[in-house]
Amino acid sequence: MIEISVVIGTYNQKHILSHVLGTFCKQTFPMDKFEVVIVDSSSTDGTEELCKNSKFPFHFNYYKKENTGKVPARNLGIEKARGDVIFLTDGDVLAHPSLIEQHMYYYRKYPGSVIVGRQMIVPSLENYMEEGRICFRRDNKVAGQHLPWHHLVTGNASISKDLLVNLGMYDEDFRGYGCEDYELGYRIVKKGVPIIYNPDAINYHCHPVSFEEDCKRKVEAGRAAVIFYRKHKSLKLKFYLGINPVTMFIHSFISSDGWFIKKCRNLSNSSTLWKNPTRQILLEFNYLTGIKEELDDG
Repeated sequence: MIEISVVIGTYNQKHILSHVLGTFCKQTFPMDKFEVVIVDSSSTDGTEELCKNSKFPFHFNYYKKENTGKVPARNLGIEKARGDVIFLTDGDVLAHPSLIEQHMYYYRKYPGSVIVGRQMIVPSLENYMEEGRICFRRDNKVAGQHLPWHHLVTGNASISKDLLVNLGMYDEDFRGYGCEDYELGYRIVKKGVPIIYNPDAINYHCHPVSFEEDCKRKVEAGRAAVIFYRKHKSLKLKFYLGINPVTMFIHSFISSDGWFIKKCRNLSNSSTLWKNPTRQILLEFNYLTGIKEELDDG
């Protein structure tokens, strides 16, 4: 009997996905009691061949669909999953050997709860279990702690399938980067379901992102923040997401082609002490740009 389904959406991640699947071959949880469900958004790098030609000690199912984004892929994986519990992760996140065991342990210890584990950010596939930094900004969380909705990290989260289905799963209005996790977490907490932290449920996210790519993602995240707010309008949420008159007023006086942003770009590529502060300014500017674009389009 399958107790838990690992749901992974992927697109053109063959190289790292092969390593990720290998980490699930080393789980301490019984192999006959979990499955891995891969939903491939029509990759062109040989992902299909990898999945169809590989043999695994656990139950394995591969599905291919049109590339309509991460959210629809995850929803299809949830629909196809056979376990009572869904473990949500990504195609570039490697599992600690006790990851599934720890999720199921907490799922039984805190019935009816959503479980979030410790996700580490690692720079490479080499020695990933010895390197990395915690995903949360401050590693001050304790075992069994109730987390706020914005700490639902669905690269390392387990949720009952019934709860996900009753909530309507992921909202497919989120087509780009950002906020689909937050919005799901918001609905979960609003329903009165606790999100519990298990620091011993560990996995390792290996997705080095260039600063240029990060800036582009921030624009998408800003757009997603507006979509999120429009679905759950509240003043507190609006200010949390940065959609407020003060930040937007300041942003209105800063041009992407103006001297200030140009200066920040130059310093962000330097080796001076200004490199990191100016990068943070640029990331925030791009986030607010995305907010403005979505507000103007809406």
